[in-house]
Amino acid sequence: MKKYNRTLLLTLFLPIFLFALIAPDDANAASIFIKKPLESVRVGDTVLLPVMINTDQEINAIEGALDLDGPFNVASINTGGSVISLWPKTPTLAGKEISFAGGTPSGVYGNALRLFTIAARPFAIGIIHIKVKEAAAYLADGKGTKIPIAANDYEIDVIKSDGGAAVKNDLASLVKKDKNPPAPFAIDLGRDAALYNNKYFVSFYASDAESGVKGYEVREGNFPSVSSGNTYVLRDQSLSSAIEVTAIDNAGNVRTETLYPQKTSGFKTLLVVALSLIGIAFASWILYRFRQRLFR
Repeated sequence: MKKYNRTLLLTLFLPIFLFALIAPDDANAASIFIKKPLESVRVGDTVLLPVMINTDQEINAIEGALDLDGPFNVASINTGGSVISLWPKTPTLAGKEISFAGGTPSGVYGNALRLFTIAARPFAIGIIHIKVKEAAAYLADGKGTKIPIAANDYEIDVIKSDGGAAVKNDLASLVKKDKNPPAPFAIDLGRDAALYNNKYFVSFYASDAESGVKGYEVREGNFPSVSSGNTYVLRDQSLSSAIEVTAIDNAGNVRTETLYPQKTSGFKTLLVVALSLIGIAFASWILYRFRQRLFR
């Protein structure tokens, strides 16, 4: 009887056990981690800490927040080399938290995919703590299925500066090597009753594979250039002005794209019509004179 019971238990539970071993674990289908420096971090150094993601499912959007603690300042946050090309909310530091939300038109998957990079500058001996407070990714499945992201807490030791060693500045080295402008980008015209009092606006997202995009400048027609985020509300709502958007990376390299006027102003329309009529009249006069000479 005991032998029969053992056989029955094995028959019932062995398939379940095997399935648990080989079945995909959706809860751990994606994970965020911090790529730690290979060398020791000393007081006064500026080190780059890439925030990476592993995912075995194709995703096209991600959002989250990191908690920071320890004796260090954030010198910069850049998205250079990121697999995310659109940032509704660029990685932003507020107090001791970095929050972000981004996506990409085409899905991405794989290991050690860069999201963004934190440049940390420790000012005292201690431990840099970085904790993924919350994070979620969305599958590129046409439904935007939300999946959780696994994460660990990360600690990086900061040791005493060696008086004889030069201060290491990985951020300065990265910027110095960047000689290339941001990649070409599109300027999209939009209008939505729920946004900006139903006014026309333009949106743009530039990417830079090296030092990352620092900001934008927009020049609209004859108006002065202004600094801008990823959207700009048009001052000329008649759409008769050219829009120039300049993307600037952290090394000072620039890329300028232009959205040409979508409409012609009333004065320009009248001018074009007048010139066209003059042209037609002149052509008719030439033809008339030519016929007079021909039939004399």
